Amino acid sequence: MPQFDIITFFNQTLYLLLFLTIFYFISLRYAVPPVSSVIKSRVMVFRFYT
Repeated sequence: MPQFDIITFFNQTLYLLLFLTIFYFISLRYAVPPVSSVIKSRVMVFRFYT
């Protein structure tokens, strides 16, 4: 099976780590701030009505 080939295993691991790192930083930059602002506004609304 090619995914367990010792010759390509290091390359696959390297590309996986590279992809996950890039995805992590992109999500920190573009996905987390909008979600955080929505959560903050919901907490403020909850505190206002209680």
